[in-house]
Amino acid sequence: MTPGQFADQDGGPDMPKPLAAPRMSGLRIACGILWAVLAVGIGAGGVAELTIGNIGGAVVCLVIAALSAWYDYRIWTRKARMLLLFIVVVGDRPRLPRRSPTVRRKGAS
Repeated sequence: MTPGQFADQDGGPDMPKPLAAPRMSGLRIACGILWAVLAVGIGAGGVAELTIGNIGGAVVCLVIAALSAWYDYRIWTRKARMLLLFIVVVGDRPRLPRRSPTVRRKGAS
């Protein structure tokens, strides 16, 4: 076996090295999961709108769900350049107890 044949067997200098796939960051994974849940939830809302006969609301929901799913696909395939992460806190804001009006008596200073 000649030295050139030996070099070709073990991936010598003429052989291209396989490129390592870039790793997914935690932010990209979080965004992908968030947008997938958003797309499924809004899509389910669109189907629910159809069941009660609200065609306009169903069309709006399904269009937004399709756009969310498309953006989610771009996140997972690393085509999205900007990652949009929306965090929405759902719930009532704490309310302060109302103060009762002060009752003044006649003659009191």
